Amino acid sequence: MVMKNLAVAMLFFTTLLTQNSYAQWSNVSTGLGNKQIYSFTNNSTNLFAGTFNYGLYTSTDDGMNWTQAGIGLNNRVVFSLTMFGNYLYAGTDIGIYRTSNNGAYWTLIGLNNSTIYSLASNPTRIFSGLHTSVCSIHREAQAGSSVR
Repeated sequence: MVMKNLAVAMLFFTTLLTQNSYAQWSNVSTGLGNKQIYSFTNNSTNLFAGTFNYGLYTSTDDGMNWTQAGIGLNNRVVFSLTMFGNYLYAGTDIGIYRTSNNGAYWTLIGLNNSTIYSLASNPTRIFSGLHTSVCSIHREAQAGSSVR
C-alpha cells in the first residue's frame, strides 16, 4: 500500500511539473492497455516495460506499439530491469530472470522465492535489492553466471 501511495504521489508531482514546463509528453502505450508499469530499460534496438502481473512488454518502434515478450515471464510482477553484457535481467516477485534474445525466452537464474525490487549493474557486476526475511543486496560475479 505504501508503494502504491508513493507511486500516486510521484505521478501527481510529475504531472504538476510537466504542466509547468516546456516538455511535451504524449501517450505511447498502444498495446499496453491499462497495465501498471513498474520498470523500464532499453538496449540498442528495444524498449522494455515491466508490468504488474503481466510480465514484460517490448517495443521496437520507440514506444509507439508494445507486445508481450516471451516465454517464461508471463503473469509475473516485474519490479526491475537492467541490461548487463548481452543479457536483460528482470527482478520479479519470485526471483531473477534472464534472457539473451530480447525477451523471447526467459530463465529463472537465482534468488528463487525472493522478491527482487531493484536491479543495477556496473561494467563488472549486477546488483539486486530484495526482501526475504531480511533486506539485502546480492551481486553476480560475471555476466551470464547465476546469482549468488
